Amino acid sequence: MQPEIPPATYYSFLILTVSVAVVFIREVKNLFPRQRSFAIGLSAWFFLQYFAGTMGFFAQGLGGLPPKIMIVVLPNFILIFYLWFSTKGGEIAQQFDLVFLTLFQSFRIFVELILWQLAGKELLPSVMSFEGRNFDVLIGVTAPVVAYLFSKGKISNLGLIIWNIGGIVLVTNVVLHGMLSLPGIELIRTNVPNFIISYAPFNLLPGVLVPIAYILHVFALRKLLKLKKSIQ
Repeated sequence: MQPEIPPATYYSFLILTVSVAVVFIREVKNLFPRQRSFAIGLSAWFFLQYFAGTMGFFAQGLGGLPPKIMIVVLPNFILIFYLWFSTKGGEIAQQFDLVFLTLFQSFRIFVELILWQLAGKELLPSVMSFEGRNFDVLIGVTAPVVAYLFSKGKISNLGLIIWNIGGIVLVTNVVLHGMLSLPGIELIRTNVPNFIISYAPFNLLPGVLVPIAYILHVFALRKLLKLKKSIQ
């Protein structure tokens, strides 16, 4: 049964997700004008996920194993691991600006505010908001400050490496709580099961926003580690 999501929350999340995806895809397109097919493919993948969510695909058989939302989670993590370990991923990372990669993480502030609203209405486990065990908002809040200080040379490459590693730890904490509180798994005891990410537009949280957060960290770390190695 489709949960009663307040329209303001629904459209706020959808607008936020579309905005983040558009900025990310535009940056990829600007940096790699010859890779237009990649930008188109990424756009189509994001739209397909939203369309599937609106059709109720991920909510079919909710509580069964494996959860259908894993259909989008697994390919995204394969992409993330490819970008981290492959030579091509390293080449792509070198084209990105470190200030952009850091500042753009501020979108996580707005994600966490919406998750907090959902948790308040018991549409999301409370442990997945910043009133529970989700501390990911710290990365969103500190991103503009860290980006500014780094641009002024007041934070070293090592400092930015530590910040990015911290960001990966915090978003992974959210992912684990999200996956382990899914209906049918529920290995973490929560006030409500994590059913909301099986419905549009919130299926785009693991489908779009989380992968982008990881990719920004991966690109930043690959570039920073190469810079550190070249200095040595």
